[in-house]
Amino acid sequence: MADYSQTIQIDPDYVEAYRDRGHILATQEDYEGAISDYTNSIRLDPSDPDIYFRRGKLYITLEDYQRALTDYSQVIKLNPDCIDAYFIRGCLLAGLENYKKAIPNFSKVIKNKPNDADAYFQRGNAHAALENYQEAIEDFTEVIKINPDETVLYFNRGDARLAIQDYQGAVADYTQIINIEATCIEAYFKRGGIRNQQGDKRGAITDYSQIIKINPDYADAYVK
Repeated sequence: MADYSQTIQIDPDYVEAYRDRGHILATQEDYEGAISDYTNSIRLDPSDPDIYFRRGKLYITLEDYQRALTDYSQVIKLNPDCIDAYFIRGCLLAGLENYKKAIPNFSKVIKNKPNDADAYFQRGNAHAALENYQEAIEDFTEVIKINPDETVLYFNRGDARLAIQDYQGAVADYTQIINIEATCIEAYFKRGGIRNQQGDKRGAITDYSQIIKINPDYADAYVK
């Protein structure tokens, strides 16, 4: 790294020296220093999408999400075919609760990578946050086709089905969670709640009893 620093002293406009020193600083977890070097690299050559991508990752590490969002938008402007940038920008927008703008980014990923489970999952979550429950259910269903043993997918789809009063579908999802993970208290609790609401007292008692068997200190199971 000393060589790069010396090169910069001799030629302060040597863009590659800033870029390469930034890479080293990033690996050394000197994120502020790396960002400074990447910023100088961008000042001298604003046409390299890779530097914006790398600086954006560092901003995420430092939880500076707005600046990261700006960088990934610039990556897409310079390289519209960078699918990873769309996914990251979508996640940043969702994290900032701008779900409407997040969804087209995930859709762009899915268009180019139809089996990208993460993109379906994130888009489904964004739809659910906007109360677009049918769209969310469709996305979670696509992810389940790819990863059928992930309980969080059945939870999210079950919750979306519950929101549109598809009680049978929700019970089926919570049941599938139990089939995968027999000690999942939350799945028993949610299924028991629906059964209780639908008048299936025996089924509800069975679920709450199972919760107590798993965790005798789970107070809500006694109250229900």
